[in-house]
Amino acid sequence: MGTAVRFLMLVIAAMAVATIGAQTPPSPLAFEVASIKRNQSGDEIAEGGFQPGGRINARNITLVNLIIAAYAFPPDRINGGPSWAKTDRFDVVAVGNRNASVAETRQMLRTLLDDRFKLKTRTEPASAHCSS
Repeated sequence: MGTAVRFLMLVIAAMAVATIGAQTPPSPLAFEVASIKRNQSGDEIAEGGFQPGGRINARNITLVNLIIAAYAFPPDRINGGPSWAKTDRFDVVAVGNRNASVAETRQMLRTLLDDRFKLKTRTEPASAHCSS
């Protein structure tokens, strides 16, 4: 194999690696349209939740309950956050752009919480939650 051919093969290989590395990661799943409004009714009862087709329609729900729904965690696994996350209530209407599964709808809700509430999460080992 001549030097020019080897050089050309190295350039092609380098271009292929650069192209693979330059591909943007897939966008997180997100709702096509979403509305979050503060509910000031004074009512204590929350209603609604996930609906078929990647939809959410929830009334009078706290941020903590939205997080529980988004991550499918039991309430005792949620730590930290502002005090209003347990008391302030919201109405949430969100529509997915396709017939999403419940798992995909949860992911869309996570994206919505990250975007609208600037939610930052971290997962800790289960042993960090146990006391001796």
